[in-house]
Amino acid sequence: MGESMYMEESFQIIDFHVHPPLDAEEKGVNPQSIAEELLNLMDKSGISKAVILPIAPYISNNYIYRIVEVEPRRLVGFASVVPNPADRAVKELERAV
Repeated sequence: MGESMYMEESFQIIDFHVHPPLDAEEKGVNPQSIAEELLNLMDKSGISKAVILPIAPYISNNYIYRIVEVEPRRLVGFASVVPNPADRAVKELERAV
């Protein structure tokens, strides 16, 4: 077989669908501890980056932001809104972005 045009070192593994525990925000779990645990699991699994998604309305965009700000080079936030009422959803999405 010929040499691959891609070198192994150039690849990153990105987990594009990560949720914090559904009741973490409600129970007052510190977002930093969520981030640290996630980063530890990522390191053990060879994952370079993770995209963290809220579960609207159970996990807020603000909570996701607080998780991501712990390590923004590796954790990427993804905003979510409840679609109705539409005017509120649009405002929240604009704010979150």
